[in-house]
Amino acid sequence: MNALSLELRWTLNDTIVEFRNDKETGVVILPGAGPGFCAGLDLKEMGDSTQKSQAPEPPDPASLLRSLPQPVIDAINGVAITGGFEISLSCDLLIITPGTRFAETHARVG
Repeated sequence: MNALSLELRWTLNDTIVEFRNDKETGVVILPGAGPGFCAGLDLKEMGDSTQKSQAPEPPDPASLLRSLPQPVIDAINGVAITGGFEISLSCDLLIITPGTRFAETHARVG
């Protein structure tokens, strides 16, 4: 469900920085792979004390997307939950399928 693991957030960071510096790219299209766009933060990873790392947290993907000079199109299929919803709200245009669902669940986490 494209949960925002540390690895995925660092990959998004690196990719967005590349796009920010790329004068040839006129538009960025952000699709989700598989049956859902993004399920938000990877709660399993966050709760696994053996996976705790001293590595710094990556920047917020939604803030990074808003920093791009290019327009960002979000292609959403399935669910966009919490962090995925925030990412969607940071894009300039949303293209959704009939089965797309948005959810803001911060109140249920923690």
